[in-house]
Amino acid sequence: MSQVDRYLFRSVVSATLLVLLLLLSLQTLISFIFELESVGRGRYTTVLAGVYVLLKLPGLLYEYFPSAVLIGSLLGLGALSSNNELIVMRTSGVSVWRLLFGVLKTGLFLVAIAVTVGEYWAPQAERYSQQMRLSALSERVSLKAREGLWVRAENRFINVRAILPDLVLRNVTIFEYHDDSLHQIIRAELARPLPDKSWQLHNMTYTRIDAETGQNTLEVIEREVWSELIDRGLFDLLAVKSRTQSAAYLKSYVEYLQKNKLDASNYQLEFWRRISVPFSILVMLMLSLPFVFQPSRSANTGQRLLIGIVLGVAYFLAERLIGRMGLVYGLSPIVSALVAPFLFSVMAAWGIRRVNNT
Repeated sequence: MSQVDRYLFRSVVSATLLVLLLLLSLQTLISFIFELESVGRGRYTTVLAGVYVLLKLPGLLYEYFPSAVLIGSLLGLGALSSNNELIVMRTSGVSVWRLLFGVLKTGLFLVAIAVTVGEYWAPQAERYSQQMRLSALSERVSLKAREGLWVRAENRFINVRAILPDLVLRNVTIFEYHDDSLHQIIRAELARPLPDKSWQLHNMTYTRIDAETGQNTLEVIEREVWSELIDRGLFDLLAVKSRTQSAAYLKSYVEYLQKNKLDASNYQLEFWRRISVPFSILVMLMLSLPFVFQPSRSANTGQRLLIGIVLGVAYFLAERLIGRMGLVYGLSPIVSALVAPFLFSVMAAWGIRRVNNT
C-alpha cells in the first residue's frame, strides 16, 4: 500500500467509524428508552434491557454501514479537500481515477468488516437477544438451544424445533395430557399461521395412547386446521426479521420454499439485497468523490454532511421502492435488488469522469 493509499485509508476509515459511533449511540439511547417500558414484566430487568439493546448493535451496524460509509467518506475526503491536500495530490500527477482506486481499496477493508458483522455476528446476536427477552417476559415459555422452543398451553406441551420467517413453525411436537396422563402425541412437519389467527398443520402424525391397555394407535393426516395452537403474541417477541438473517440462511430458506412450491420472491429479494451490500459500500465511496473536489470555499463540512444525508436517504428510498415495485410487477428479485446500486454507480462514474476532465 502506497503512502497515498494509507493517507486515504486513515481519512476514510476514521471518519466512517466516527459516523457509525454517533449513529449507533443515538439509536442505542432511543431503543433503551423505549425498552424501559417492558421492564418489570416477568423477570425482565433494566440490566436485561440494556443487554438486549447492546445485542441489537451488530444488526444496526450492518444496516447503517453503507450510509455511514457515504457520510464518512464525504467528511474524511472533504477534510483533505478543505486543506488543499487533494489538489496537491493531483498537481503531483495523481489522477482522479488513481485516487478512486485508493479509495476502493479502503472500501474492500470496510466491506470485509460489514460482511463479517452482517453474516456472522448480527444474526446470532439478534436471535439470542430475542430468545433472552422472550424467556424473561413470559413464564410459559422455555428456550433451549438443543431442544428448541417449549410452550405450555392448558393441557398441551408444545415443542417447536425451528421458527422460520412469517411465523412458520417447523418440526412441531404436541403432547396432550388428560387427567395427568399422556393421551396422545401429535407431530407436524410444518405449522403455518392463517389470517383468521388459526393454524394450518401439514404432514401430521397422531400417536394415541390407551391408558388402560397401553397400546398405541397411529394415524397420518396430510393437512389439518387448528383454531388454537400457540398464542401469536409470544412470537411477536421472538420473531427474527428476514432482513437480519444471513445470506446463507435466506438461501436455504428460499430453496425450502421452492421445494414445497411456495412463494419465495420476498426472501429472494432479501437474499439479493444482502449480496448487494458490499457493492453498495463501494458505490457510496465512488459517489463521494465528485463532491470533494469542489473549492473549499464552496463546500464546507456542513454542506458535505447535508449532501451525504440526502444521498443516503435517496439511496435507501430508491432501493426499497424499486424492490417493492419489483415484487408487485413480478420483476426478477436479482434485478430489483441491483437496480438502485447500478443507477447510483453510473451517476458516480459520470461525476468522477466530469471532475477528471476539469
